Amino acid sequence: MAIAGTDADGDPISKTVALPMGDGANGRERLRNGGVTLSQLVSELEIASVKFGSRARKLGVEQGYKVNELMLPNPARPSPHWVLLPAAALAALVWWQQGRRMRRPELRR
Repeated sequence: MAIAGTDADGDPISKTVALPMGDGANGRERLRNGGVTLSQLVSELEIASVKFGSRARKLGVEQGYKVNELMLPNPARPSPHWVLLPAAALAALVWWQQGRRMRRPELRR
């Protein structure tokens, strides 16, 4: 969620936060269970309230901020865990090469 507003000092602020969604039947309920209530003003969304102690409050989401963009994860994106396979193969290769090097008698001291 990309939000924009003013901080306590009156300085403009804009940031992107990864707001975890709660359980619910539709998007509005899921946002409310996640700690945020939105209101629609003509053509823009504004944060109407933020639940005290919620994850949204800890991320710095404040009442009155405007919602510039809602972003959802891409379901076609591959899992980030796939990077572990080449990393593990590289670590195994280095371990194996170091074991071979240490078994060579001319390198022992």
